[in-house]
Amino acid sequence: MSPQINHVSVNARNLQESVDFYVDLLGAELIPTPNFGLPVQWLALGDTQLHLFERDLEPTSHHHLGITVPDLEPVYRAAERRGAFDDNA
Repeated sequence: MSPQINHVSVNARNLQESVDFYVDLLGAELIPTPNFGLPVQWLALGDTQLHLFERDLEPTSHHHLGITVPDLEPVYRAAERRGAFDDNA
């Protein structure tokens, strides 16, 4: 087996809003999540996991991840309607 990314961990300012974003827009699946003593939800996106955690942290600029989708236009428009783009970085 060649090396591959198992998961990416991302801070969410609002955990439920972030979960809804990835589930509704990208079809992510909720997967069993251990109790870490803070709001956390693990999601599956294909063979890769996305671990969302909610902490009061100010994100730094230019951190991102790329997700391949079958048709970019509807996902882009839905993300735009949600105000998901960082216009400051």
